[in-house]
Amino acid sequence: MKFRSASDAGTAINKNINKIVAPTNTFGITGGNWKLDSSTIHYTGSYWLASMIFTHSPTGWSNDLYGNNASILPETSSSANNNSSS
Repeated sequence: MKFRSASDAGTAINKNINKIVAPTNTFGITGGNWKLDSSTIHYTGSYWLASMIFTHSPTGWSNDLYGNNASILPETSSSANNNSSS
């Protein structure tokens, strides 16, 4: 995902790391749910790019342990185009 600042990227990742969230592309995998396990953030020279690693659980991750954010990184006015997900 693209961000205008390192702070925006860090804030977005911090809110979702180790939480139940859905990546923008699930590659046709259905059932269960996803968890954001790790992320790296780097500057491309034009914008800050967050690359994310998700893990799918066919039976679902525990809401008691990981919470449920439903979808990954909601659009905010501070986010740039988010069509570059990893």
